[in-house]
Amino acid sequence: MNYQISEDEYNSLESLNNQLGLIAGLLSVADFDLGAITSTDLFAFLDARSGDLSRVLNTASERHSLQWEQAKQQGVMSWSDWMFALRLASGDALHTPSNAKQSITDKLAIAARIDEDMQRVLVEWYAALERAGSQLMPTTAQAEPQPKTRKRSHMIANA
Repeated sequence: MNYQISEDEYNSLESLNNQLGLIAGLLSVADFDLGAITSTDLFAFLDARSGDLSRVLNTASERHSLQWEQAKQQGVMSWSDWMFALRLASGDALHTPSNAKQSITDKLAIAARIDEDMQRVLVEWYAALERAGSQLMPTTAQAEPQPKTRKRSHMIANA
């Protein structure tokens, strides 16, 4: 079985690993007797546990990296993609990066190739863009208002 751990759990494991390393390092300095337990025995135990923790941390880091790469290849959208998609669907292109629409479309197209049901989402995305198309604000500077023309007919030149 594989279990995913949160970033806080990962940080706790890493902190524990560092603490065990500190204790193991202190015990390796002197060979003193703790009654029935020698510092060498305690060092061996802590070193083994530290190794176990290091393997767990390395595996979790590697899994996270692989999942992130897989998500990008499979068209999984991040929170920012969803935020920009909602802005674009509501007609707000001004507050989205210029490549957001294409990036989201590409990710949805990849997801639709992998999962046939995602084709419906892609079709709905195109429809939302079409509906918002008439409302989309330009992504560049907005057009400046034209200056008002003055009526000069009441001005007569006197010579």
